[in-house]
Amino acid sequence: MNRANYYLAQVNIGRLRAPIDDPLISGFAARLEDINALADQSPGFVWRLQTEEGNATYLRPFDDERIIMNMSVWESVRAFDETAVTVRSLAARYPNFPLGYTDRALIIND
Repeated sequence: MNRANYYLAQVNIGRLRAPIDDPLISGFAARLEDINALADQSPGFVWRLQTEEGNATYLRPFDDERIIMNMSVWESVRAFDETAVTVRSLAARYPNFPLGYTDRALIIND
């Protein structure tokens, strides 16, 4: 397999606990731009699904308006994993970093 011919595509689908404009989700929504910028500038990042607003949270591929998704493409699993590790370490060091809101904003296992 020639690595130059393949990319990693990742998709996340989650259901918000409340509508995107609800105060419960406000911290999560407020930090989306920061998270997307971090990904966009990461080594190995190729592309991400986004609307004119700059993110994918306004896309509604399902009838349930609380279901949100994102999709990105990476040069390799390693590039994606290294960015994910960076995001997790930032979340651990800074309580108000976006992932600090994820468990409250999204229903992980309903």
